[in-house]
Amino acid sequence: SLLGSTRPHRNVDISFLRQELKHILTTDEANLLDAPVTGAEIKAAFFDIDEDSAPGPDGYTSAFYKAAWPVIGQAISRPLENFSALNAFVPGRSISDNILLAQELLAGYNQVRLPPRCTLKVDIQKAYDSVEWDFLLEVLKILNFPSRFIIWIEQCISTATFSISLNGSIHGFFKGGRGLRQDDVLLFCKAHLPSIQVFKDTLREFASLSGLTVNPAKSQIILSKAVRQERQLIIESLGFQEGSLPVKYLGVPLTASRLTIADCSPLINKVDARLAGWNHLNLSYAGRVQLIKSVLNSLHTYGHQFLFFRKAFSRAWKKR
Repeated sequence: SLLGSTRPHRNVDISFLRQELKHILTTDEANLLDAPVTGAEIKAAFFDIDEDSAPGPDGYTSAFYKAAWPVIGQAISRPLENFSALNAFVPGRSISDNILLAQELLAGYNQVRLPPRCTLKVDIQKAYDSVEWDFLLEVLKILNFPSRFIIWIEQCISTATFSISLNGSIHGFFKGGRGLRQDDVLLFCKAHLPSIQVFKDTLREFASLSGLTVNPAKSQIILSKAVRQERQLIIESLGFQEGSLPVKYLGVPLTASRLTIADCSPLINKVDARLAGWNHLNLSYAGRVQLIKSVLNSLHTYGHQFLFFRKAFSRAWKKR
């Protein structure tokens, strides 16, 4: 049943992965994850927030907390130091790293003289309710995460409760027996049948261990122009739908050439949808300006980190 059951408990043996993994946590890195949060770290996090941003729903901006920190600093830091929930991106890394790397791997897909390559956009079938918690925890152990950190993760995923919306009203609570939110992934490989067979075998083994099954109807294979003779054989062997560039990844369209105005239309449509929703709100002029600064400008800035927009796109954006 949906989120409410799991397969019979079994000991997941993935010890063979230890020999294949090139990078696991060092002792120092594991100790850092296990270390308590200090007052200095909490203060640094607060002072790193833009002064016009509000860290909570009470409406007080970061500027208030910074100005009043000598008075309220200890009252804020004391409970936060005891929180076990941790969330942050990997230090020294940025979300742009993944996007730029994927963009580099797609370079040359529109050329016929380069080696044949392909990209697999894998969609996990009912990913939200199928991942096995035992598998996830075993992976963390293999990667040398500290025991207390693994317990925190287990508590986060196993203590969540769910409600059902019936005729607009929320009813009841129930715990899940499996499930976790996952995002679709991009896989890159050489475009010839032996490599495709390795991918099929790997995905099959991954499904048997984790409970995550690929949905062929929603998964895509994007082949470079260099793939000619085996093109149809590869598509039929894998069973995925044939896709084309640009492909959307982390909210950004990726392509092997410069984006056209048509490629950027999803970004324009996203802005139009936001504006349509705001038209029903009774907002003052100052409120509209704040929404534009905090939402629309952030969308434009995010896209500009990775994409070179044509002038036609910039003109269409300004019209909004």
